Amino acid sequence: MLNRSQAANSVSNSPDSRVSRDKLDCLNAIQFKDRRVLRAVYGLPWEVFGDGPSPFAGQRMGVLVRMLEALELRGSEKVLDVGTGAGFRAALLGSLAAQVHSVELSPTVATAARQRLAKLRTKNVQVIDGDGSRGWPAFGPYDAIIVGSASPYVPEQLFHQLVDGGRLVIPIGDANGQLVERLRRRNLAIDSTTIMACMLKPLAFRAARVASVPWQQSPNA
Repeated sequence: MLNRSQAANSVSNSPDSRVSRDKLDCLNAIQFKDRRVLRAVYGLPWEVFGDGPSPFAGQRMGVLVRMLEALELRGSEKVLDVGTGAGFRAALLGSLAAQVHSVELSPTVATAARQRLAKLRTKNVQVIDGDGSRGWPAFGPYDAIIVGSASPYVPEQLFHQLVDGGRLVIPIGDANGQLVERLRRRNLAIDSTTIMACMLKPLAFRAARVASVPWQQSPNA
């Protein structure tokens, strides 16, 4: 089992010393609770994502680690990832689960993410062009669903695409701040646990709808 010291040594051997320093500085500030998540994060070649948004920025990595740990993945699960972005979260999920379906609203962003994942030779992650704010029922039900951006409410469609016992991890709140919530499906009931406070960008969606609070944008694509 890889521990933090071994993981740090592997990072230090990266050919890109700047990336190595930034990565170690970022990760040394995080208290990992799940060793599988620690191994996935330390083992991912971050230099592949050098042309995208920096994963080291602010507290984003700390929030991502807590969200991944809240999914409680053991390696056999089918996961829905809402909001692919650069593909960083999808790549980590590929190390933690059996199947990952990652949905991205922007076709251009989705294409770039596929290229990065191809460089990593990630075989179990599928990037889909589409509006993931309502889930992706074609490949459901899912053992776990993670939403990378904030929503003012829990999208009902996501909850209904979980298996019994499945977990949905999503930041809930408004422009003033959010709470990362884990919702576990128990037949028709919901067990809810607050994971941490965060400040993430709002969830984008393609379909026209009325937002319950004014900070959530409704772009048409």
